[in-house]
Amino acid sequence: MCGTRTLRGAVLSLTLLLCAPSGQGQSCLPDAIPVHLRKNVTANGTSFPLGIWNAHRKWQLATPTAAFQILAEELLGYNVHVEVADTMLGQDALYALAGCERPTVEGDRGCNGQETRMHVSIGIYLDQEVLPHYDKVQRFKMGGVLDDLQSLGFMSQSGIYVGGPTMALAETSERLFLDDYRNYDSMYLNPKHWFSSMENISRSMLMPCHMWSGVFVGNVSQYLYFTKDRDGVNMSGGEPSPRCSDGYWWLAPACRGNSSSCIPCLTGAAGTYVYGAEEIMSKAVAWSMPMALAAADAGTSFGQIVTQQSVLFYFWEPDLTLGNLGHRLISFPEFNEQRWALGAKATMAQPLDHRILANQNLNVLAPDVRGLLLNMEVDLPAALEMMVASVRAMAVILASLGLSEMDALTSQEWWGACWQGACDWLQQNRDTWQAWMPLKSNCYAGQGMQEGGQWLTNRSQNATCSACTPGRYSALLEDAYGATAVCRPCHPGTSQVKPMSVSCDYCPAGTKADHWAATRCEKCPQGQYQDETAATECRSCADDKTTTVLAAASEMDCICRAGRYLWNLTECRPCPEGMDCPGGSGVPQQLRGFWAENLGTEARSRYSVYSCRDPARCPQGPPGRCSFGRTGRACADCFLGYASDVDGSCRPCDALSLWPFLLLPIVILGLLPLLVAASILVSRARRVATSIFIVCVIFGQLVVCLQSLEAIYQFEIAWIDPAKAVLSSLALFSLDIEFSCILDPQSHVVEYGSQLLAYPAVLLATFGFWLLARWAKRPITFNSFVNLHGVLLVALLTAMSLTVMRPFQCRQNPNGLTTMATRTDVLCWGPEHGPLVVLAALGILAYPVTILSSIAFLTWKYPTWLRSGKGLEVLEKYNFLFGRFRPERYYCGLLLSGHNLVVALIPAALVSVPALQVGIMGIVVCIKLAAQSLLWPWRVEVANYNDLVLSTALLILLLLASPMLRLEQNQDGSFLVAALLTGVLCLLPLVALAAACLAASLRLRPQSKYDAFLCHHKAGAGALCRFIKLIVHKYGRMNIFLDSDELDDLARIFEIVSSDTRCLVAVLTPELLQRMWCAGELTSARKHGIPIIPLYCDGYAFPDAESINNIQSVWTEEQQYTLTSHGISMEDIKATYRHLSARKGYALSRHASLEEQERLVLDVAMAARGPRGAWRAEVAPQGAVGAARILLCSTELEPEAISTVLILQQMVQQQLRIATFRARGLKDIAAAASASFALVLLSKGVLEDPDFALRVGQMRAQGLSFVPVNDGTFQFPAPDFYQQVEEGGVAGLSPNLGRSLAKAYQALLGILALPLTPHASSGILERQVTQICQRFGNLDDLLEQRTLSKTATDEVCVADISMSLTDLDDLELDAQAGPQQDLSHEAESEYSVRDDLWYT
Repeated sequence: MCGTRTLRGAVLSLTLLLCAPSGQGQSCLPDAIPVHLRKNVTANGTSFPLGIWNAHRKWQLATPTAAFQILAEELLGYNVHVEVADTMLGQDALYALAGCERPTVEGDRGCNGQETRMHVSIGIYLDQEVLPHYDKVQRFKMGGVLDDLQSLGFMSQSGIYVGGPTMALAETSERLFLDDYRNYDSMYLNPKHWFSSMENISRSMLMPCHMWSGVFVGNVSQYLYFTKDRDGVNMSGGEPSPRCSDGYWWLAPACRGNSSSCIPCLTGAAGTYVYGAEEIMSKAVAWSMPMALAAADAGTSFGQIVTQQSVLFYFWEPDLTLGNLGHRLISFPEFNEQRWALGAKATMAQPLDHRILANQNLNVLAPDVRGLLLNMEVDLPAALEMMVASVRAMAVILASLGLSEMDALTSQEWWGACWQGACDWLQQNRDTWQAWMPLKSNCYAGQGMQEGGQWLTNRSQNATCSACTPGRYSALLEDAYGATAVCRPCHPGTSQVKPMSVSCDYCPAGTKADHWAATRCEKCPQGQYQDETAATECRSCADDKTTTVLAAASEMDCICRAGRYLWNLTECRPCPEGMDCPGGSGVPQQLRGFWAENLGTEARSRYSVYSCRDPARCPQGPPGRCSFGRTGRACADCFLGYASDVDGSCRPCDALSLWPFLLLPIVILGLLPLLVAASILVSRARRVATSIFIVCVIFGQLVVCLQSLEAIYQFEIAWIDPAKAVLSSLALFSLDIEFSCILDPQSHVVEYGSQLLAYPAVLLATFGFWLLARWAKRPITFNSFVNLHGVLLVALLTAMSLTVMRPFQCRQNPNGLTTMATRTDVLCWGPEHGPLVVLAALGILAYPVTILSSIAFLTWKYPTWLRSGKGLEVLEKYNFLFGRFRPERYYCGLLLSGHNLVVALIPAALVSVPALQVGIMGIVVCIKLAAQSLLWPWRVEVANYNDLVLSTALLILLLLASPMLRLEQNQDGSFLVAALLTGVLCLLPLVALAAACLAASLRLRPQSKYDAFLCHHKAGAGALCRFIKLIVHKYGRMNIFLDSDELDDLARIFEIVSSDTRCLVAVLTPELLQRMWCAGELTSARKHGIPIIPLYCDGYAFPDAESINNIQSVWTEEQQYTLTSHGISMEDIKATYRHLSARKGYALSRHASLEEQERLVLDVAMAARGPRGAWRAEVAPQGAVGAARILLCSTELEPEAISTVLILQQMVQQQLRIATFRARGLKDIAAAASASFALVLLSKGVLEDPDFALRVGQMRAQGLSFVPVNDGTFQFPAPDFYQQVEEGGVAGLSPNLGRSLAKAYQALLGILALPLTPHASSGILERQVTQICQRFGNLDDLLEQRTLSKTATDEVCVADISMSLTDLDDLELDAQAGPQQDLSHEAESEYSVRDDLWYT
């Protein structure tokens, strides 16, 4: 088999070499372009041959296609690929030209928009079957896919033919024209005698009727409807078929009764498919033609019968099947398209026009090929000549291959015959096809001449034709060489989007083209219109107007711009802030959070817009719309009997709506009994009282923080739930609540007055309760009453300030008017606002001004009261202010109150500049945080941490809320913000520079570190110098050098005097001038010009001149050497002593009263400071002994002991903040009715002092609790000491007192004495005093026990609601008492038992 195929291929190659050279790379025409110079077409960067789709395997179409192939290859120079389709369907060619991958596969042709490889198809019938597919393919792309270029040049016809010899005989014999259908009408004439009889045709050459298929192309009912020939159709079986009485011949009704009168009519059949049977039957019935129809195989017997017999036959042309018989088509009435569409085929069949189709891209890919197709015209004779030549070539091929049938040839072999026939015709008819070839400069419609990429306006020798690009049109140009075309640009006002256009389109109304060669007209932009066509520009709408769409085509399309509204039906006015104006003629809508009032008529609307306090109160909608239940300007009020709801609307009042009005009496009725209970607990249980105090302090901090949150809630911040709901409830603190449940919404003065009188109502209620308690013999102390209201005023200062500042909190509205921020229906500085301003001014004076000035006055007087015994009684009233803070931070109450007032002022002062509200509040909170961290003011440690946490939380809340800040367009705070930022940025480097300069100046400028240097003998005046330093710091600020506090290196003592001291105070005691170091200090001061102030203590007399001259005798040689090594000679010391004796000094008696000693110390301090910084302080009186809670007792014989007990008095009074008194006699002790403890200083020789013994005995007799303190010089007596005292008493006293004195001494010395080192540093001394203070326990409890034991009254002593500072100190120092305190308590307890037994 393989050998046979190889042999056939070799023979075919030889044959093609002889008769089809093109197939082997040879040329047909002598001037053909060589194969290697031929080109492909290129699309989208891909190169491929020009594609030709041969749709039908028919000679009449294939040969012109082959001729086109030769011309395109050899003269135009293209590589050509011919696809010989194995199909008879014209629609397949359409899909092939459209680029479908599988054009012959119906249902899945693979049309995916890819670039086509087939570009030309010649001879396509666009009949009723093909046209629907043509329309479908054209819809694949906007503007179509295919170009129907022109007709091929000849028509194909089909129908009933008559043989040439028969027709000629009838015409010459009888003048009978057999090519006219009318001459076959059996009613007038039957030309049967000119034709053969049916019996002359062998039935073996015919196809039985039951095998016919495809007879009725449409529905058989259409045939029956028009012919009514039901007898001629066999309806039985599957497919309807003609009814043949003998099985082979269908007889027409005109001769059905007599078959011998029927004229035989033959049609061809391909397989079982019969050609034209329905058409023949329809014509025979319609025109009474006596015909008998039979079918024969078209390839064999059909031709034999037609050539051998005289018959009618169904045929088509051009065709070479029957050769040159001279047959002619019988004419019928002209083709009726409508009747044929309905199924009536009695008229002529439609001639088939062979169309030349091409892909639209061909105009771009190969315009000269398109020109050739447009010029190509093949007439019928030319087509027949080509067909005959091709048949001859096919015969050669068949003979060479040893074949007899054309169907045995392959597509390549068959196409070779077609090519050879076309080549023969082209070689013989050069003049004919030469006219088809386009000149390079002969351009067709849609093209234009181009040279070097430039469009030409006149013909050029080297011009070529190219498709006109978008923006140009093809214009006809005639010259001496004939007609051509040029591509001209579209004029302004016109455009063309398609290529190959012959004209430009006028821009429609609403568009413009403002330049030449526009590819498309631009739509008029928004705000412009054009009501004319062919416009080069658009017209602008009037000011403040625009269009809603692009390409507006009328001035009526101009409407008000978005952001403006129509006024007076013609004018567009700017949209007020707070309203939404969508433009057009619609009514503006108020935005959420704004309320609009129409002050004009419907046509001339004039809107006044207000900002609403809560955006939820004013929903978006038509002007004046409010949430349900709301009324008034800016929807500020609820109707009477309605209360605000969380969603901004108002609901009918119920019990829950009245809770703010019920809360005040509940607080009054519940707070006072709680006050009584708390007071009793405070007086009865120290630890419970401490716990209550801590809770109160922390709760107070929380209340202050919540009020700060209330102030922040008033900022212009768009709060969201649930934060909004929580913060809105805090308005209760400042009574910022609506009274619409009980008052008319417009009763602004009554409502605001009620808010201002809320605190006076509480004050009167509590005062009445206080009076009622006194009347009921259960009195509450007045101090408790004062502290209660002090706590309320300090804690609620922010809320009160917010309340009184409310009328001044005016906010700018979009309409330019200002309204109250909390009562948006009240116009600021209007008639309704005036009374509120008056009330607010009175409120400011009554609340923040009075409260803050009172706090400032109390803080200013605090040091003075603290220094006096009488003042301490006053301080008990103001425990609410000072009791919460550490002693040295007593002023923090004033700072905190000032901070709270500033917090309340921010919403009111910055209401018009919301951009600064958050920033300033953040600065205030940061300052408080910094102050809190630096001062650490609260007495309770947990309160300091709690304050830090709350302040930090406030700062975090501000940071989180800052992005939600509402900044209205008319509230431009950017300048102030910029100024503030600039100030901060400039301040930072300035502060750093100032700090650097200050530090440098302090370093470079010589200065003294100490204002005064206390030169003293430690044993003789160490305690006195400590007392002096305490008193100076009590009344002012001076940097005093005291060696026990400041000295680290004794070798630097003289350097400190000479370099770091402004003044030296010589505390003259008997041994001062004999101390080597003191002498060196004095001498260094004199030699370096340091002023020396002598302070003569206890009548000190300065030594005489002789003692001064012999001063070196008191020091050893080593001591003198030490002085000499520091540059101090004996002569310098003597000169210094003489200089000191000549100076005026101050005399101090330690036996004088505390006031006298303090006054003298202050005089010395003022002299030490000199005129540079002299200050004068008022010495506070010690106060009455009757108010003292602690008595101090020491010997009056030792001056240092007196100074030590004065130190104790100052430090204990400072820590405990209670009145103390130094008992100097028995009268003082007897007058101390409030005293509970006796603080006894044990020093050297104190037990031999008779006055001391009497005072101790008196204290024991009065039941005072002893707290002994040992200054380090006291020596406990021997075991027989008490017996000696009992037997002989104390020297200077009657022996009869011995027994009681012994018991008193035994009670005193039976308690563990706490150490006190007056010569130690201040830190050690403070810790020792703190430990001593722990011994005092609860003074109130002891005082009450003493009172109950002396009187029979059952009077309740109610303490301050806030715990006394003594209790707080006990709480802080419990943990520091340690085992020593426990031993002391045990010793005290043991003493009490023994004492009770002895006393009995």
